Amino acid sequence: MKKLCVFSLLISILASSCLQKNYESLEWQSASITTDGHIDDWSNPLRFYDYKSKINYSISNDLQNIYLCIKISDRPTQMKILRAGMEFKIDPLGKSGFPVTFMYPLSNQNKLKHQRNADNDSENKTGDKQERTQMMKRYLLEAKNAQLIGFKPEFGTNVSLLGNSTGIMAAINIDNVGIMCYEAVIPFETFYKKLLSNVDSNLVFNYEIKINAMPAPSMNSGGGYNGGGSAGGMGGRGMQGGGGQRAGGMRGVGSQGGSYNSSTYSEMYNANEIKMKMKFALGDKPMELVK
Repeated sequence: MKKLCVFSLLISILASSCLQKNYESLEWQSASITTDGHIDDWSNPLRFYDYKSKINYSISNDLQNIYLCIKISDRPTQMKILRAGMEFKIDPLGKSGFPVTFMYPLSNQNKLKHQRNADNDSENKTGDKQERTQMMKRYLLEAKNAQLIGFKPEFGTNVSLLGNSTGIMAAINIDNVGIMCYEAVIPFETFYKKLLSNVDSNLVFNYEIKINAMPAPSMNSGGGYNGGGSAGGMGGRGMQGGGGQRAGGMRGVGSQGGSYNSSTYSEMYNANEIKMKMKFALGDKPMELVK
């Protein structure tokens, strides 16, 4: 009987240990960030890389804000972000849904439909680099607003990034070598609480970076698609560098350029979704001292 009890206890301990999961923490944001679309105030290389979407990215936190930084070298991915939009999703409950969504830059579906044929000619047929560059500059100038879903009602649903009282800031820019840089700062008080405290030290939040798909091409008179490709799909996840656990990406590599061949052209009509579960960083200030 005693042996049976000991055996049962060992099984219970083993089962309990198997159910426990170890989650990595976000980076602690100790440096001040100027949200201008230039990432020289971030640690480079960025922490993760996603092979499917070809983006480098980092997510960090201090006691007041959550920070997102993305670097995109791949030109088709840049164009997809500017034309179809991107979303940063947060699930404070750590479950399968994402009740909080920060949408920036925003897509304009009506504008996309009207411009698609002309833009496809310039992007995918002539390969005119100068014309594509001018087109991207035009989209950058128009990326001045963000949409909020699931945030506290007092912060509204639309935010002008040229100036607001919410503390939400974001910017996107392209540097002189053609690399797109994205930054966003979101105060915790807009969707969660004013300051993190000791009770938050072991919480696991879900995060998702979603690059929206371009609208599917219309069918031509012959029953085929003008431009090919299909909507839908999901991005992949890689491994964190240095032998770390899976956390949505791989450290420190990137894709340069990107030609508009049939593969990348088709990828324009597929969404990329990068998901991860992570705890908050504690930094150099013990959480238990924060009231």
